[in-house]
Order: sequence, then structure tokens, then C-alpha cells
Amino acid sequence: MHKEVIFGCPEWAALSSQAKSLYWLLKGKRNPKKNGGLVRLSYRELLELKYHGLRRRDTISRAFKELESSGWIQRQGEGGGLFGRATIYKLTGFFDEYGFKRGEE
Repeated sequence: MHKEVIFGCPEWAALSSQAKSLYWLLKGKRNPKKNGGLVRLSYRELLELKYHGLRRRDTISRAFKELESSGWIQRQGEGGGLFGRATIYKLTGFFDEYGFKRGEE
């Protein structure tokens, strides 16, 4: 992510600190060569990290919803259920290039 996103992108500035932290964690797990850029990050994994601001399930849920509704991530597969699988997410990359939403350069 370019510094222009962090310092000049209003969409980044509008995110809560929890959503920003979650985005960095998702971005850190992303490996396009291994999993096509799709990311699994479970609530359990997040809770084990004891990451500041992401220590409660309701806070984690709000952060995921915020990133999804603002266009930073897209849900690619549902998680949960009997086996407790993590939801699969795709980072959209809409804002990663110099703070411009893709298509607005």
C-alpha cells in the first residue's frame, strides 16, 4: 500500500482503527501465489493474536462489516457452520494505488 493511501485517501481516513488493523492483518496473510489472493482469517485466530482493538467477537464482526461495506474487501465464501471454517475474503485493491479508487485516476 502506498503512503498516499495512508496520508491522502479519504476512504482510508474514514475507517475505524479496528477496521484498519484488520485490513493490515488480512493483507499480511494474502499470498497471490499460494491462494490466488484469497484470505482466511478466523475470529479464533484473531482472538489468539490479542491484537489491540480486536479482542472481542462483536468488535471483529463490526470491523469485517465495515471493510466489506466500504469496498476494501469482498466476501468470497461463507464460513462458520458445524466445522467452524473461516470465511474467505478477497482484498479488492481498489484504493491501493496512490490513494485513488480504481477507475478514478
